[in-house]
Amino acid sequence: KAAPVLTLTEGDDTISDNGIVATLDATRLVNSATYISNTDSTINSTYTDEHSVDRFGPQGKKVSFASNNRGRLLELAMNEVELNKEPTIAYSISLLNAEWVALGDMVRVVVPQMKRDDILPVVKSQVAIGKNARTTLTLGNTPLTVEEYIQRVA
Repeated sequence: KAAPVLTLTEGDDTISDNGIVATLDATRLVNSATYISNTDSTINSTYTDEHSVDRFGPQGKKVSFASNNRGRLLELAMNEVELNKEPTIAYSISLLNAEWVALGDMVRVVVPQMKRDDILPVVKSQVAIGKNARTTLTLGNTPLTVEEYIQRVA
């Protein structure tokens, strides 16, 4: 991971408006994945993270994939679960004089009340210029679009 260009904590003087707004989102969560051969449905592999299932409830996904290799299908299922077994977190933070922070920059956010210490990329930046430059940064994952959400639940 790249080093953070900025570290923000609760009570930081540069934070304005609503402070640090955190969003925990489980719409991308997958803790059990089954990959199935697209030519022979009897060839498949499933991987489940039981700890994630116990914490967040079952969130499964089935994928048809062009392979007859069970090992490859298991590897894909494992990767899917390992990348998505936790809810995502995103932060929206309004800052004074932070217009220099660029899309893709890494920002560290420390929120002791939530027991969180995250280093996340800037995925959206809005700058309002008046008497001061006020920048609203969105860090982390962007929410699913309506189309992505419908594909997830279909």
